[in-house]
Amino acid sequence: MRDSTRSIVIFGVASLAAVGAGCVAMAGSGLAPSSWMRSVVAWMVGGGLAAVLARYAEPRSASTGAVIAGTAALIATLFNAGIDGVHRWVDIGPLHINVAALFLPALIVGLAAIGVARPIGVVVTVVTATVLLAQPDASQLMAFAVAVSILLVRSGVTPYLRVFAILVAVLFAVSGWMRPDPLTPVAEVEQIFTMCVAVSPFLALLAGLALAAAALVPLSVSSPVSHHGPDGAVALSAYFVAVSIAPFFGSFPVPLVGLGMSFPIGWWLGMGLLLVIARHPK
Repeated sequence: MRDSTRSIVIFGVASLAAVGAGCVAMAGSGLAPSSWMRSVVAWMVGGGLAAVLARYAEPRSASTGAVIAGTAALIATLFNAGIDGVHRWVDIGPLHINVAALFLPALIVGLAAIGVARPIGVVVTVVTATVLLAQPDASQLMAFAVAVSILLVRSGVTPYLRVFAILVAVLFAVSGWMRPDPLTPVAEVEQIFTMCVAVSPFLALLAGLALAAAALVPLSVSSPVSHHGPDGAVALSAYFVAVSIAPFFGSFPVPLVGLGMSFPIGWWLGMGLLLVIARHPK
């Protein structure tokens, strides 16, 4: 319990520092507070949801719910009006939700809990990867493929089946990178580190370190029974790292630091579900 509390506090501080650095950069670049304050509000909402989840949720039902809700929401993006043929969002009133950013962290943790090699896990994995490829979203697809590959390595499937499944995951990831992305980058979303450097190199360094720290925090979550983290901890951290470095190789949203409400809430939900599973091991 004490280790979990320490982990969530560190995550909260690091993620807030990353969000705050991005907000300072946006404010220094002339963006109105009504824009960048949304990231702060999202961080607070996500933290509140994670606290409720960690305190009251039951592992099996929460994991199943995360997997079902995440898969359904991802499928819904294909029926929502896209932008230049890209379908990554669902609009709910004034909210423009990046579904993968919001749901994938908890979906990955839930997938680890129910078993990625079980029939339901295989179906969810294939459907999720297929939707991410169809959207298309190369950064989220790559990060998901990395997380699933780690779960497969740590699963009990035979070596031959494990290699085959990982090769399929790699094929999906490569296919995602090969699909054209017609969207024009938005400075405060995809190029936020450039904005940070323009305001202050120190601010850019702070943003990078805070983002890295937040991404690695799941590795510190341990079980009171086994004294090591659940499989979802490693997979979640791998997802965080992969989606964080993707913007350095293409025009992809920068999580936490960049403008947007989906990433702060999504990362918090992933951490909240991870704590539920760590505190109630099988």
